[in-house]
Amino acid sequence: SSDDDVIMGEETQSERNITCGKVADRFGEAGNRLKIACENKKEDPKAWVTYIKYLGRTGRLQEARKAGENGLGHQVNEQESAEAKLKIWEALIELEILYGENEDSVKQVFKHACIRNDPLQVYLRTAEIYKKADKIEGAMGIFREATKKLKCNKNVWIKYIELLFENRKFALGSKVMTDSFACLPDREHVDIIVKTAQMEFTFGESERGITLLENVLSTYPKRLDVWDVYVDLLATSQTNVEDARKVLERMTCLQLNKFKMKSVFKKFVEFEEKYGDVSGVEAVKQKAMEYVRRVNNIESDENQMNED
Repeated sequence: SSDDDVIMGEETQSERNITCGKVADRFGEAGNRLKIACENKKEDPKAWVTYIKYLGRTGRLQEARKAGENGLGHQVNEQESAEAKLKIWEALIELEILYGENEDSVKQVFKHACIRNDPLQVYLRTAEIYKKADKIEGAMGIFREATKKLKCNKNVWIKYIELLFENRKFALGSKVMTDSFACLPDREHVDIIVKTAQMEFTFGESERGITLLENVLSTYPKRLDVWDVYVDLLATSQTNVEDARKVLERMTCLQLNKFKMKSVFKKFVEFEEKYGDVSGVEAVKQKAMEYVRRVNNIESDENQMNED
């Protein structure tokens, strides 16, 4: 078995030893193998990350911090260095979140990580670590800070909204959506609203999600990407398949160019193949043929007029 298998297989017993301030001797062999792996592959961030995680799990916090420093010092490949260093910083932040003495130790490592890496990535990855550790308040704190320091970045707002809805903080999620409008350019508001609608439909009240999408489409009726999200949301909820079909019917009446309409009918056919039956598929294909005939007649008439 691999080193990870050795470590994970013994983790439950090791936690008892850590509580007593003692690390069982049986971890020594696995630890040595991981340490040697780092020495043999100094520029491999995965080796360092695995070693840091192992040391954290076995209660050797200072050794883990030192391993992180050593690992960072060996990332010299310019093309891969930025992502490699970020992975090691990520492991060091996780170390402090899971095993550090207090929140101050997290803040210190986080601060240094932001200085030495792309701050956006540090914020997003730290929030994800808190989330995986089921420390939702910690993740929310990271996003509160991020929406001040990186307030012009759409992804920060979207990830924050996702976190809030996934954890049933619906009112706050809606407020964050509204707050984002003051910080983001108008062209990005639709993306925020659509993401909030998806979250509402999935985790909150589906009717509120539908209302948000309908409002967007009343303003931007030609946004096929929004129509597609709308159909997919309804279709994946088995009780809303007929509603999804009605939305697709509305899409076939949109005033779009023939290339976009082709994609509409294609989506409709695929929908019927998945959720409907043979007669439904044939009905859509017939509707598509009628549309093509209508467009061809119009183009033929226009050409005739131009010749005259």
